[in-house]
Amino acid sequence: MNARFWVYSNGSAVKITLRPGQALHHMVCGPTEEGWFRESTSWTLAEDEPIVYREWSIEGADCDGRHGDYGKDYCEISKLLSGNEPYIADESEIGAWVGVVWPAWERLGARRHYDQYAEMAGY
Repeated sequence: MNARFWVYSNGSAVKITLRPGQALHHMVCGPTEEGWFRESTSWTLAEDEPIVYREWSIEGADCDGRHGDYGKDYCEISKLLSGNEPYIADESEIGAWVGVVWPAWERLGARRHYDQYAEMAGY
């Protein structure tokens, strides 16, 4: 059974489809006013169970050093279209979000956070 669901990518909603055992990776990166950023996400549909796994990271560097957030989530295929409606910041964008429902992701293990200067200070 294929998995079809919405993801937020490059500023808009995109619907992707995964076949059992298939993985899809997306990364965006670039400069910021004070350094750089990188956001990476991988989605994998398990070959032997109806579950999509998502692994993500948000990393960067600025005047406060390197920092990052990392996590793993999962969602049963039956819950891919049962999450929350997206936040709409501008009413002119409402038409672009009609019918978009995010997956009901559930955390898989602990999320991690890295802060270069906090680690150097012993936190």
